[in-house]
Amino acid sequence: AFRIAGFRKCVGDHFNATWTGTKKGEEYEQLKAFQRTNHFPGTWNLGRKDRLYRHLSRTRRAFGAPYDILPKAFALPGDYEELVTDWAQHPENWYILKPKASSRGRGIRMVKSLADVHKKKGAGSVRECIVQRYIRDPYLVDGYKFDMRTYLLVASLKPKLVFYHDGFARKSDAKYTSDTKNKNVHVTNAVS
Repeated sequence: AFRIAGFRKCVGDHFNATWTGTKKGEEYEQLKAFQRTNHFPGTWNLGRKDRLYRHLSRTRRAFGAPYDILPKAFALPGDYEELVTDWAQHPENWYILKPKASSRGRGIRMVKSLADVHKKKGAGSVRECIVQRYIRDPYLVDGYKFDMRTYLLVASLKPKLVFYHDGFARKSDAKYTSDTKNKNVHVTNAVS
C-alpha cells in the first residue's frame, strides 16, 4: 500500500509514516504534526487477549448487560482457582485456550482437561493464557464457523479523526462438527 501510494523507505526522522512496534511515550511526543505511526499509545490494551478481556470485564461490571459480549473467560494463572471451580460445576462445558499475546490462530486449542492448561504434562505451573468457555452451538454460514472483522484507521486522537471503509467475514477451513481435535473446524484464522 505504501509503495502504491508513492512512499519510499528513508532513514532518520524525516518520514511521513512509520510501520513499527509500539513506541515509548516520549517517542510519540517527538512525532511532528505530519508524521503518522501504525500504533497509538496503549494499543496493546486492545490487541492482547488478556488485556482486552480485563478491560471488557471491568466495563461489564460497571455498565452491565450491554457489555456482556464474551463467553465466560479466565485469565491464567490469576484466575486458575475460578477456572477449577467452573470446570467442576459445569463438566459438560467445552473450553478453548488462547495465548495472551498471539495472532493468526497460533497456539489456540481446545482443552479437554485442566492438565491441558499446564505448561508441561503433570507439571504444576499454569500457562499465561486466556481460557474461555467455548460456544458449542455457534452461528454458521453454509455449515462453517465464521467471524467478522472491521478495521478502523485512527488518524488522530486529538482531534479525533477516524476512518472506516469496509469489513469482511472469514470462515473456518472445515465444516463445523463437535470434533475437538481438528482446530480448523473451530478457528477462523488458523495458520496453515
